Amino acid sequence: MASRVNRSLPSPYVFEGKPHGRPPHMPVCHFRPEGNWVNDPLGLTKVGDLYHLFYQYNPVGAEPGLKHWGHAISQDLVAWEILPLALSPTPGGPDEGGCSSGSVTTLVDPPHLFYTAVRHDPRRGRIETVCLALGDAGLREWRKHPDVLIPGPPADLDTFGFRDPFVWRDGDQWCLLVGSGIRGVGGAVLIYRSDDLRRWRYDGVFFSMADMGAEYETAAMWECPQLFQLQGRYVLLLSIDSAAHPVLYVTGRLDGSKFAAERIGRLDIGPEFYAPSCFVDDDGRALVIAWAPEARSGDVAFATQALAGRIHCPSERSERRSTHCRLPPRNDGNRSGQSSIDAWSSHSEIARRS
Repeated sequence: MASRVNRSLPSPYVFEGKPHGRPPHMPVCHFRPEGNWVNDPLGLTKVGDLYHLFYQYNPVGAEPGLKHWGHAISQDLVAWEILPLALSPTPGGPDEGGCSSGSVTTLVDPPHLFYTAVRHDPRRGRIETVCLALGDAGLREWRKHPDVLIPGPPADLDTFGFRDPFVWRDGDQWCLLVGSGIRGVGGAVLIYRSDDLRRWRYDGVFFSMADMGAEYETAAMWECPQLFQLQGRYVLLLSIDSAAHPVLYVTGRLDGSKFAAERIGRLDIGPEFYAPSCFVDDDGRALVIAWAPEARSGDVAFATQALAGRIHCPSERSERRSTHCRLPPRNDGNRSGQSSIDAWSSHSEIARRS
């Protein structure tokens, strides 16, 4: 059963069709299901009048556990209706160890959902591959493609991690970025190309630690690469898999299958803002939504309503200095949640005021 969760009001809100007071430890404004573990937001997109948000979810506990894809819809990015799970692991399949992060494109019929399939091998350990599911027009039902699309990184590339596929259209071809790391080098984003969204060929290292300045913490592994255009420039978001978990932005241009960086900075210092997903709407607004990891210990999280993590309120990002970071407009035309930022500024961190 779908449940309506109105996060714009502290109390009452509606769950499973019945209004009641907000449970203790549940956020007032930030999205999350009633309980259990939540992490990366995925595939924020809009179909018709509805925004669709997918997210990493463990439906049986407040620890990371076996990852599924949760699904919620909204007309205003404030009040969300939680739908049945979009993806669940298949016993004996390539994703039996979890359906991890990825992306969705609605630029093709049927919609395509690319995700990281995880399984565990007694000898090789964690194995990450890229898999596909096909959806209906309303993004409500998803059918897994029987084949693994990308079984792993090239054999001659000594990598650390292979996950979080992000797909986009580049002229008459499809491109797919995968978060990874190269041993002895550091974090890296790999790029694949395809004519039909089924057969993918490796086309090199899109961007790597070798392209970064020494002043930035870059770690051995980069997660959740996101690429979008903003005011005529490309922006690459990188989630850095380190203790601090900062999020970096890189502005620049495409040079074939390479990303030529022009400016690098911190989108957020972490770790309370991680694994952002970006969606550019029909008005050209770049809407960013991210995961707020749980600061409490697992024992405390379980004891207090058995929930961990939440999803940040979406914010609009701009290249202009001293612009506003805010929620998109409600249906009545009002805006809420404004705070000052210095967005995409060179060699500075985002300054925010409540």
